[in-house]
Amino acid sequence: MSATRSACLLAATLVGCATPDADVPLVSQRSSAAVAATGPHVSGPKGFRMLGGREFSHAADINAMAVSPDGRHLATSTVAGELAVWDVASKALLSKVPALGALAGQSMAFSAAGDRLAINVKGFKTVVLEVLSGKVLFTIPSSNTPPTFFESQLWLTEKNELFAIDLASGRRTTTLSFDKSPVKSVAVSTDGKWIGAASFEEVKVWPRAGGAAVLSRKEKHPGALTFTEDSKELALANSEKILVLQVATGQLDREIFTSHHGLQRLLVRDQQLFSLRVEYDNT
Repeated sequence: MSATRSACLLAATLVGCATPDADVPLVSQRSSAAVAATGPHVSGPKGFRMLGGREFSHAADINAMAVSPDGRHLATSTVAGELAVWDVASKALLSKVPALGALAGQSMAFSAAGDRLAINVKGFKTVVLEVLSGKVLFTIPSSNTPPTFFESQLWLTEKNELFAIDLASGRRTTTLSFDKSPVKSVAVSTDGKWIGAASFEEVKVWPRAGGAAVLSRKEKHPGALTFTEDSKELALANSEKILVLQVATGQLDREIFTSHHGLQRLLVRDQQLFSLRVEYDNT
C-alpha cells in the first residue's frame, strides 16, 4: 500500500509541485490510521515503515506522531491511548506509556531540546512527558490546537486564549486572547520576538513577552500560519490562498493563490514556502 504523498512546494511562481527535502515531515492518513515519517514511506493501519527498512508498529491504529528537532527520536500514539518513543536510527523502543488516554486529535510535539513531549489527549487536556522515561510531568487543561514549543516555553490554547507554560514549573505565564472566537493555530517567530495566532475570524501578532497586539487583521476562515525566517513577515493560509503580511505594519505584501484546500501546515525554509495538506484514502 502506498501512502499518499501530500506535501507540495509552493514557490513564489507556483510552478509545479516538488518534493521537499527529506527532513520535511510528510503526513498521510489511511482509514483511522495517521502515519508519518521524515521521508518516503509505506503505511498500514497499525504501523508504518520508512523505505529505508525501519519499521515502527503498534497493536492498535496509529493516529499521531512527532519527530524530535534533531531527528533522533520518533513518537507515535494510537487510538487505544498507547504512546511510544523510538530511536530512529536503531529502531529501538525507548519508552512506552500504555494508558495515556485516547487522543483528541493528531497533535503532539517535542520540545526544542528534544527531552519533553507534549500531546493532546481526550478531555481537552495536554500532557507533558519526559521523553526517555515516559514519566508524566504535568497535565494542563487546553483545547485541541497543536502544542507549540519555543525554548523553555510551551504554548497552548484554551477557547479564545493562548498561553505559555514554563517547562520547569508547569505554571502558566503569559496569556493572550481574542475577543470571542476560539484559537485555531499558533506560531512563534524565528527570533522569538513574536507570537502569532489565528482564530476563526481574525489573525493577531503580539510581542512574545506580552503586551498589545502589533498586528490585527479580520480574515475569513484563516488556518495554518508561519513566520518567515527573518521574522519580518507572516504567511497565512485561508480556504483560497496564502497571504504574506508585514508584521510591523500589517500591510499585505503578496498573495499566493492555490488550488490546494485544507492546508494543515506552513513552513518557510531557505526562502521557500512549503505547504502541507492531508489527503484521505479510505480504500
